Amino acid sequence: DGGGVRGLSELVILQELMSRVNKKRRRHDQLEPWQLFDMIGGSSTGGLMAIMLGSLHMSVQECIEAYLDYAKTIFAPKRSKW
Repeated sequence: DGGGVRGLSELVILQELMSRVNKKRRRHDQLEPWQLFDMIGGSSTGGLMAIMLGSLHMSVQECIEAYLDYAKTIFAPKRSKW
């Protein structure tokens, strides 16, 4: 995904997809990505999202919130010790 905003855009797209999948489902019968997809994978930040969505069974909204929180640290400008 390349990280940064691109990773976040994937989650926003997934959020819309899940919204459409769940449109006619009752509130207590809403599906999460781990219930819908047979395989969730990725590399780099996509791998982190895959762990959150698949292994940790986080909702897309929880994943977005965690991603925004972690992005501050992960994508912070690196300062040289020189």
